[in-house]
Amino acid sequence: MKVPVIAIIAVFVLNLLASITDTYTAYWWSDSVVHFLGGAASAYFFFVFLSHLNHRGALWIRSRWLWFFLVISCTMLISVLWEFFEYADTFMRIFVKNPEFMTYFDTITDLFYDLVGASLAMILLIGFKRKTNAIFAGKESKLQVFFIKTKA
Repeated sequence: MKVPVIAIIAVFVLNLLASITDTYTAYWWSDSVVHFLGGAASAYFFFVFLSHLNHRGALWIRSRWLWFFLVISCTMLISVLWEFFEYADTFMRIFVKNPEFMTYFDTITDLFYDLVGASLAMILLIGFKRKTNAIFAGKESKLQVFFIKTKA
């Protein structure tokens, strides 16, 4: 579980650095890139977490579509909560220095790029896992050891 957590922390640090250095105002596209990466990192985290629960027997999911829908739903929940945080931050001004950039269009664009990043990550992860059949048939694989660290 270390790699997905590191990915989320890396995106958070990237967001913090971009906020401090005014990268979001200097480069209009940088916010979309960070949201795309945030959606992908969040989907990766939930994919690994739910794979772990599935492997342990806490979940029993075999449908690729259900995996896709469940991970995307969890990711979009985090995305919406992050947008609430950004909205609240326009009053606190910790990250957001220019609240005039916080518009309806910005929120919808952020959610869109979170969704695109998460969807692309899920397509890659499910395609990669499909080759090993690790989560869908319950077989052991080298990839499963990389994604899921469990104690025997």
